Amino acid sequence: MNTNRIERTARHFHTAHRDGKRYEGAPVEYRPKNLEEAYAAQDRFLELSSTGSPSVAGYKIAVTSQVIQQLVGLAHPCLGTIRGASVHASPARLAESGFHHVAVECEIAFTLKNHLVPIRGEQDRESVRALIESCHSAFELIEDRYADYSTMDALSLIADNCWCGGVVLGPAMTDWQTLALDQLTGTLEINGKKVGEGVTR
Repeated sequence: MNTNRIERTARHFHTAHRDGKRYEGAPVEYRPKNLEEAYAAQDRFLELSSTGSPSVAGYKIAVTSQVIQQLVGLAHPCLGTIRGASVHASPARLAESGFHHVAVECEIAFTLKNHLVPIRGEQDRESVRALIESCHSAFELIEDRYADYSTMDALSLIADNCWCGGVVLGPAMTDWQTLALDQLTGTLEINGKKVGEGVTR
């Protein structure tokens, strides 16, 4: 890994967030060259953006659709870190002034009983299911800072923590095993008016 690229990329995003600048990917001259450098830059960015050691509450799985993967040049999802201070219990009232340009996505979130062992081949669908303590309907808060989506690159997106602005968690459901998680219908309402509907898959 190139520590100079990692440090400069992390500082690029830290400064942009601090100063309220519109999103721009890391300049080509020091942009991460691979996933290892991109995630190292994400870790360093979180260090720079935190007072003391970053408090990690969990992770978001980003870039899950084929359309977005093609847009950023990835063949798989990627991870962003959810900081402890950015987790909010529903109902939550958040000030728009706390964000540069926030978007909301409807998600399903899971709370785990224990840490997931991050070793390839150590986990399968059933072993992961056994680690789940509860399931939550959730809003993901996306801090895209007015990004131009046509110019996105995956390694910069990862370094910028996959635009993770936080999460709003609904009540815990501990009997989630009864749910067909790939066939759930969700509706979105604003001020009591239905504005959208979707099905998990």
